[in-house]
Amino acid sequence: DVIEAALQEHKPKWAAMAHWETGSGRINDLEGFSAACEKHNVLGLVDAVSSLGVGAFRIDDYPGIHGWASCPQKGLSCLPLTYAPVSFSDRFIETLNTTGTRSFVHHPVMEARHWAIIEGKDVEKGTYHRTHSAYAVAAFHEALRITLSQGLTARAQEYAYHEAALRIAVEAMGCEVTSNMTSLVVLNLPKALAGREMELVQHCRAQNFGIWPTLSEPVQVRIGILNLLSQSAVTDIVLRFAQAIRDLGGEVNDARVMAALDECYKPAVAAE
Repeated sequence: DVIEAALQEHKPKWAAMAHWETGSGRINDLEGFSAACEKHNVLGLVDAVSSLGVGAFRIDDYPGIHGWASCPQKGLSCLPLTYAPVSFSDRFIETLNTTGTRSFVHHPVMEARHWAIIEGKDVEKGTYHRTHSAYAVAAFHEALRITLSQGLTARAQEYAYHEAALRIAVEAMGCEVTSNMTSLVVLNLPKALAGREMELVQHCRAQNFGIWPTLSEPVQVRIGILNLLSQSAVTDIVLRFAQAIRDLGGEVNDARVMAALDECYKPAVAAE
């Protein structure tokens, strides 16, 4: 409804949305955004930086979205290189050819020419030169290959499984989880420690435990599990977070927390 109202009021040519917002840990509605863009003849653009390789979705299912951009270093588990997966519809490219662009740094038409794609067709030789790192190209290719060999659906299920375990454990400590992404949890501390979120984050970082605060007020705590998809990794996160709460004077019932974690992982252990 918010998107629909905004497009109706402003009548833009382009509309952009982040799919998964790591700041809040919330997943935005691709289907609703795409439908609203179609209805108002708007070119939709989506930031899929945090969702690619973690969530299961097909870009062809959202015809109102004409441009997609992601990154290599999150769900694809690659180095933060100068390459990133992008996708543009024919209408997107036609629009750029008509209106032009102010930048040649990441100009999709010029980039396509470099990779020997001219006017949407493969040609024998590229016509636009850029100097590349063979190591970077190889790393990006390997990251994509591994992701596809695992399968996006299987990866999405694995993230959801381990996020659920982490969520159950921190809730057993008295925390309130407000996120619905599967690569992290965003939470409020127990009432006894309310307002001390930044203090706890700084304390954890001093212990080489990398968690983050949210960037907006009121500050919340973010705990990520990107590429930490194992029972041992999640258990380590839970134990360190529980200790940080105790260090600030909070109380944690270890037996309750570990029982919740064991209950979540019990089916997997039984299956093995």
